[in-house]
Amino acid sequence: MNNMQTALIAIIAKLLGKDPSEIDPAQSLTSAGVDSLEMVEIITAVEDEFDVRFEDSMLDKIDSVVQLQQAVESALTMRAHAA
Repeated sequence: MNNMQTALIAIIAKLLGKDPSEIDPAQSLTSAGVDSLEMVEIITAVEDEFDVRFEDSMLDKIDSVVQLQQAVESALTMRAHAA
């Protein structure tokens, strides 16, 4: 597990009131009981933490820590190329 994944898990665990060890990076967040409102809260917290904004079209594709990490990395790459 890398630093970004650890940070994402910490954000998700805090918002869900869970211990980080309970979050499986590969597991679907919706199958783990995350509802649509919680998902919006997670996305917003991640955007704030990493100072990125996700395209609306990306949001439907994010359903795990791994996918969230890929989205953050993609947004950071796009921002770096735009600078």
